[in-house]
Amino acid sequence: MMELTKLQIQQINNFLEAIGVEYVDIRFEMVDHIASEIEGTVPDLDTFFKNNRLQTPFLKYMLSKKNAYKKKYDRIVKRKLWSESLVILKDIGIQALKPWNMLIISLAVVINYFVSSLETNYALIFPVTALLAYYSYNYLVTKNFKKRYGKLKIVHSYSFVSSTIAFILYQFYIPFQRKPIETTWNANFYYTLLLCFFVIFIVGSSFISRMESIENKYKQLI
Repeated sequence: MMELTKLQIQQINNFLEAIGVEYVDIRFEMVDHIASEIEGTVPDLDTFFKNNRLQTPFLKYMLSKKNAYKKKYDRIVKRKLWSESLVILKDIGIQALKPWNMLIISLAVVINYFVSSLETNYALIFPVTALLAYYSYNYLVTKNFKKRYGKLKIVHSYSFVSSTIAFILYQFYIPFQRKPIETTWNANFYYTLLLCFFVIFIVGSSFISRMESIENKYKQLI
C-alpha cells in the first residue's frame, strides 16, 4: 500500500479548510482518516492527485463526499463540545482546591465581607475592578498562545464554558432588575458581578494550567 506524500496530505487539509472545517485539531483527525481511506482504495496515487484543474480525480472524489464530510465535522464538534466541557468542569473543581487559588478566593471573600457591609453602590468598584484586573492579566498571559492555537476546539470550549456560566448567573439577576432601581445599594447586581469574577478566575486558571500540555500536543501540527 502506497503512502501519501506531505503535499498530498496538505491538499486534503486545504480542501477541508475550504469547505468550512475550521477547528485545526478536528481537521487533523479527519485528514488522517481520509488519507488512510485513500491509501487503502486508490491504486495509483500519482494519477489520483495529478493536477488537471476541475477534472482532477482527487477533487472529484472529495467533492462527491463534501456533504458527508461536513456532517461528520458537525457531529464531531457537538461531541467534543460536551466531552471537553465535562473535562473543563472537572478541572475547574480541581483548580478551585489548589492552595494559591484558594488563597485568592479567600482574600476576595474577606474583602467582600467589609466592602458589602457598606451597602452602597460604590462597593461595585470592588467586583468591577477585580474583573477588569483579571481580564487584563489573563489577556497578557494567554494572548500569544491564543494567537497561535486559537483555532483548536479545546480553546473555544473554554470560552463556551465561561460564557455559559456567566450567562446562567446573569439569568438569576434578571428577575431582580424588574424591581424598582435601588439608588444606594444593589446587592443582587453586586453579588452577580462577584460570582462572575470567581467563575472567570477559576476557568481562566484552568485554561492557563493546561496551556503547556495543549501546546506540547499540537505544536507539531500548527
